[in-house]
Amino acid sequence: MVTLVVLFLGGLFRSMQFTEISSLAFADIPAQEMSSANTLFSTSLQLANGLGITLGALCIRSGAWLSETFLLPAIPGVSFRIGFALIALITALALWNIIKLSADAGNNVSRKPK
Repeated sequence: MVTLVVLFLGGLFRSMQFTEISSLAFADIPAQEMSSANTLFSTSLQLANGLGITLGALCIRSGAWLSETFLLPAIPGVSFRIGFALIALITALALWNIIKLSADAGNNVSRKPK
């Protein structure tokens, strides 16, 4: 039951994050350029998805290399655990850009006055 709640909340927050970041990407785009911006954004999002899969595979392979190097293969799934920890560290680096956003970022999209 706890697993279902964690998965539900993780999916909920991830979906909200993607929606917010996608909206924020178009905050400063003039209306006449919105179509081109949407095409570019969709293309770059697909590219990022592919790169994310590649990065995940590389992290798991790096975890396997680290577990072999430091003689940890006796622990079940250790390469995946190390790989997921590496992915989590890389993902946490994205917080740096989000923290640097100004307080009024996205006001054009949310229709809040400046």
